[in-house]
Amino acid sequence: MTGWRLGYAAFPDKTLAKAVGSIQSHSTSNPVSFTQPGGVVALDQGDAEAQKMCAVFQKRRDLFIEKLKAVKSFKPFKPNGAFYLFTDIRGTGLSGLEVAKKLLEEVHVAVIPCEPFGSPHHIRMSYATSEKDIETAVQRIASIFK
Repeated sequence: MTGWRLGYAAFPDKTLAKAVGSIQSHSTSNPVSFTQPGGVVALDQGDAEAQKMCAVFQKRRDLFIEKLKAVKSFKPFKPNGAFYLFTDIRGTGLSGLEVAKKLLEEVHVAVIPCEPFGSPHHIRMSYATSEKDIETAVQRIASIFK
């Protein structure tokens, strides 16, 4: 259910639940209609599928990291969760914003600069895509950052 933005919480008492609900209602909006029944099915039947997807994402993560090792100016961190690599790009001599712009405009690879996350020295890269797309992206990255 990647990207569906559906979650839930359990609380030991009603007072805490009400306080969190009040804060949450002002910081997020409601999920789209199909995610709610989809979430119920995922909770009831999703363990096996979730385990399969974890294995797929771990394989993609490891492939992405291994391929990026060939790009000397990029140093990815191995994440413990999610489907993003935070990558140190100081070796490029550019900021995250500059690297993101260069990748998008020159080789059509989209990444997220990490200035909004507190670091001009990193970019965020998603591996929620196919292994083929990961390999293609790294080839394109390597073509401009040797």
